[in-house]
Amino acid sequence: MWRSSKAFLQAMQERNYRLGVVNGWFGAVGDTCLNAGIVLVPFASQLGAPYVVVGLIPALMGFGYTLPQLFVAGKVRTRAYKLPIYTGSAWVRTTAYLLLIASSVLFADRPQLLLGALLVTLGLSAFANGVAGLPFLTVVAKVVPAERRPAFFGVRQLYGGLLALLTGLFVRDMLASNVRFPYNYTIILSVGAVAFSVAYALFTRIHEPPDEETPEGPSGVRAELRALPGTLRNPTMRRFLVPRALLAFAGVADPFYAVYAIGVLGLPPSMLGVFLMVTTVVSPFSNLVWTRVAQTYGSRRVIRLATFIALLPPVLALSLPAGAGTWFALVFAASALAGPGINIGYTNYLLNFAPAHDRPRYIGVVNTTLGLLSFMPILGGGVADQVGFPVVFSLALTALGLSWFFVHKLSRTD
Repeated sequence: MWRSSKAFLQAMQERNYRLGVVNGWFGAVGDTCLNAGIVLVPFASQLGAPYVVVGLIPALMGFGYTLPQLFVAGKVRTRAYKLPIYTGSAWVRTTAYLLLIASSVLFADRPQLLLGALLVTLGLSAFANGVAGLPFLTVVAKVVPAERRPAFFGVRQLYGGLLALLTGLFVRDMLASNVRFPYNYTIILSVGAVAFSVAYALFTRIHEPPDEETPEGPSGVRAELRALPGTLRNPTMRRFLVPRALLAFAGVADPFYAVYAIGVLGLPPSMLGVFLMVTTVVSPFSNLVWTRVAQTYGSRRVIRLATFIALLPPVLALSLPAGAGTWFALVFAASALAGPGINIGYTNYLLNFAPAHDRPRYIGVVNTTLGLLSFMPILGGGVADQVGFPVVFSLALTALGLSWFFVHKLSRTD
């Protein structure tokens, strides 16, 4: 009986692991089709949006994701099962994507209305994604053992990146095709919506065990706010937040590399597909490297190396001349190399040091804090409108340099 129970638990753990991994693969396809900097920002720009509004797109997606997390942390923390919250949010996101697709058809000849629909539906989707983010990470922490998490996230991103490469080829061909604007984007958004829907369906099939202990006491927004000072008194938490917040500040430049290449350096719009392909080629192979580094040397080493590489995009953007042509793709290659490392490193570091019973609270505090900085692209758009892109890239470089300094104060947690 004991052996059969143990075998059942092992089989269930492997099933959960596979569902979580394949969820990431389909999510990577959706993320490629709705890539903020390479797909959605140029889409808004073609609709006639000024740079400030262009910067609002990644800001909405970032702030909408992080804002709800502190407010739902108490609900997540005190529930034995987290998946129902994720499932409800998935339905909201799917509805938002369907509304965006319908708007791209109904308002095809009314760009201002389509732009408004784009902003509203992306904001709604991001907010629902923020509500889902806490239960997602909490469920992963429950069903994937700590020693398998680097491989879990690495395999998700490795094969997800290969699928994203194929999706990037599709996006490139669609943008270069004879399908007129905005129907070319309608098709791209539709593929992304289907991929996300499959990803959500897979994750909801995970068998989630109940929490061994459900925290007692107040669990509303006020309780979470009262607990905030105590959470921030954790010295590891403070050392974690400073470099992570500086990385978020560096996002002031993220949406504008592609716009700068097309609008200022004069590269053809079809290069957007090339940038997307470069991103998706580099990303899966970088995951192999970061996963091995995390397993061998720990999350802290990953964070240090990835932050150093993250310095390269603004340096390259400031250095490459107007005739750089396809060399500008190096900006996206460096970003794709650093991004997975930052995600793997910081996610594992947070899951490792956060106390199990307070993990939703810690995740919520981190993501809500970062949400306060997610409007940096709007600042970047205003600066670009007034004084140009080089100042925006210089602000990002300064923040990244400071982050590189502070990551050396992180202690090892694995």
